[in-house]
Amino acid sequence: MLENFYTIIEKNVENTSATFGVRFNVQHPIFKGHFPKQPIVPGACLLHIVGDLVSSTLQMNLRVVGAKNIKFLQVILPEKADEVTFDLSWVECNGGYEVKCSVVDTETRYAVMQLTLAD
Repeated sequence: MLENFYTIIEKNVENTSATFGVRFNVQHPIFKGHFPKQPIVPGACLLHIVGDLVSSTLQMNLRVVGAKNIKFLQVILPEKADEVTFDLSWVECNGGYEVKCSVVDTETRYAVMQLTLAD
């Protein structure tokens, strides 16, 4: 479903944190349905991207299994904000990972979340 939805354009990993610059594909079919006249990046897709980024960093097959806190502060309009940064940190906990993430660009904080990832 998210094939070609985004591209990693920058990556910086240090121990238990990472920063990823991500560019959204504004031509992706998801935006035709969400929403045709005013495309926005779906919140569920942001959660999925966090899972992808942490999985690839830790070289594990992880998925989101829980959420302690999710706040969508601003909508991401891909035609205006096609590049955002995912600031991530994680700790290993109970066979999974507790992940904190902030989705931002140079001017706006779009989302903050605390997620549990496990295989």
